[in-house]
Amino acid sequence: MNILIADDHSIVRRGLALLTRKALGEDCVIDFAESGDEVLELLQQKSYTMLLSDLMMPDQKGTALIWQALNVQPGLRVVIVSVAPERDFAPQCLYNGACAYINKNVSDEAFTKVIRSVIYDSSDYHAYKKKETYKEQNIKDGDIKSFSLLSQRENEIVLLLLQGLGIVAIAKILLISPSAAGTLKGRAFTKLNVQSVIELSRLAHYQGLHPAGAISR
Repeated sequence: MNILIADDHSIVRRGLALLTRKALGEDCVIDFAESGDEVLELLQQKSYTMLLSDLMMPDQKGTALIWQALNVQPGLRVVIVSVAPERDFAPQCLYNGACAYINKNVSDEAFTKVIRSVIYDSSDYHAYKKKETYKEQNIKDGDIKSFSLLSQRENEIVLLLLQGLGIVAIAKILLISPSAAGTLKGRAFTKLNVQSVIELSRLAHYQGLHPAGAISR
């Protein structure tokens, strides 16, 4: 059983390896990757049963790595291990093809339980059932905070906010009143369920949205 663990922190990789061996046995072969590019390179060279990956890699932001990895090895079982809140980011990861989402704050027992369920199709964690449930949902479901929810104008506001511009400056660029710009900002924040530009930036960062407007997919 070949397992690939991807995280840009060595201590995290080692810890995940110990827990993975605890879950699957000492006989499993574990390789490590420090970046998204290294993950894709290793997948092209060797067949893996499962990829354990952080959501944020130095050269990969958001869920892009999930579908890129699955393009290389369609049968790969991808498990995301992240500090990001499960409620906010698990739906998007599962929608993009991950089998399970594990928050790094979970207990060792919970981690090993999820890993075993993914590998052995166990019903304990219902990883695959959760995956199918999310796939059946419309991408515009409010629980999946997707930027595709935004109108063209709201998207323009969001992108300018991510570039560090204020409402007055944005209004001048878009040739609208500051009041109108503020209203559009409020609508965008409501759709994305964020309360501040900091939360907006964090959400964009995890979903691979760049200020220029390109999604890293």
